[in-house]
Amino acid sequence: MNRQPGKIGLYLVLIVMLVAGYFYLNNQVTSQSNYTMEELQQAAEDGKVTSASLYQNKIGRASCRERV
Repeated sequence: MNRQPGKIGLYLVLIVMLVAGYFYLNNQVTSQSNYTMEELQQAAEDGKVTSASLYQNKIGRASCRERV
């Protein structure tokens, strides 16, 4: 029999890496897009905000995305 050992292991490693990458990137996006209203006001006063879109999230707190 000609078996190729490690082929399944390679696929498992790739799947684990993809899942880990997804969670890492999802965490980065979440942590970058959450502002408190006070932080948004301070950034606006400092001239760091040129545009903002506010969206209400699931728990009733507003989140926004800032473009600099």
